[in-house]
This record gives sequence, structure tokens and C-alpha cells, in this order.
Amino acid sequence: MEHLGLSRTAITPNTMLDELIPSENRHAVWKAFVQELTGDQSLSVALMRPTGLNRIVVFVFPAIAFALTLVWVPLSLFWIGFFPAIFVLYIGDRLTAPWETEFQSSYSQVRDLIPFVKTLDNRVWSKEEVFEKVRDISVEILGIEPEEVKLESRWVNDLGLD
Repeated sequence: MEHLGLSRTAITPNTMLDELIPSENRHAVWKAFVQELTGDQSLSVALMRPTGLNRIVVFVFPAIAFALTLVWVPLSLFWIGFFPAIFVLYIGDRLTAPWETEFQSSYSQVRDLIPFVKTLDNRVWSKEEVFEKVRDISVEILGIEPEEVKLESRWVNDLGLD
């Protein structure tokens, strides 16, 4: 919410990430968001190129480079064609990096980001620590005093959440 400047009601666990983060500036926004979300840990949550562009970079361009090499070398030395194909694949990957704007299918919704947040603190929380966090959230959301939230409190029956 804070990072994207959105209201609380604009984000639910089922909200699609591509609806939240505009594609035109997604690369920079996503990188900053992941750093903020994970506490600046180095995690691999890269964006992907669109499927069509990815197929061109990974299959078509290397295949063309391989085929063109076969025009100039004897068929018995076909293996030489792999070198330009790998080179073209590498260059294509680097040149098309700015078009990596699609979310991987493994994290397309807000709920898919939960494992990344979990990596912020890999220790087991005590019951008291969990209660303190829930109390802080309850105070913020419900606008009540911290003293009103007790360990045995129930949001609907005791704290007035309808």
C-alpha cells in the first residue's frame, strides 16, 4: 500500500500483481518493491519477457545463427554452429532485458508474495510476539486502544469488527 500509493481496499490476497503495478514502469517499481518486501535480501524474483519475445530470443534467433553458420562451414563441422547460436542467445538475452515486464506464473497474485515476506525473519515467533503484531494491526485497523486487545480477544465478538 505504502510503496504503490494504494488504499487498503485496493489490495486483497487475490489481487493480480499486473493490476497493481503498471507495465510501463514495472521493471523499476518491481525491483524497488522486492527490495522493500524482502528487507533487501538477494532473492530471485525476476520478471520475465513476454512469451512470444522469449521464444524468439531463446529459439528463433539462435536457430537462425546456427543455420547461417551451416551455410559457410561444411556439414561435417555442424557443431561449430552451436558457438554463434549460444552467442546470439546471450546477446539477445542482454538486449531484451528491458522488456522483462511479465510476472512469473508462480507469483501472479498478492498471496503469492507471502513466502518472500516470510524470509524477512526465519526464526519461529513466540506466542507473545504474534500477539503483539496482531494487537498492533488491530489498533491500526479498528482504531481502538491497545489496552482493549487482549490475548483472548476475538475480532468480531469482542473488538467490534462487523
